[in-house]
Amino acid sequence: MEFIKSEDIKGLANPGVVSRQLLNPDNSESRRVTITEVHLEIGACQPRHTHDASEQIWYATKGCGKLLLANDTEKELGQAMLFVLPIRMFMDFLTMVILNLYIFQ
Repeated sequence: MEFIKSEDIKGLANPGVVSRQLLNPDNSESRRVTITEVHLEIGACQPRHTHDASEQIWYATKGCGKLLLANDTEKELGQAMLFVLPIRMFMDFLTMVILNLYIFQ
């Protein structure tokens, strides 16, 4: 059993995006799971990217946004929705209103 102290939680920030890596290999014995809390401001956009080593599971606690996927596919993500992104899926993210997410990978 582990308990992660707040001072062991790493914060990251980019324009319009604040995230906290709640659980990751740097603060936990877990090597297979990362949990990240993400707060995006209105209009914030994440550049297109993939995650080659893990799938991601997103859970939105507030707001709504749009995932921009490969082949110009768009998916809406909103409060109380769960979204699973497979390994190596191209995506970027655009918020339409303030969005709070928990991302598990």
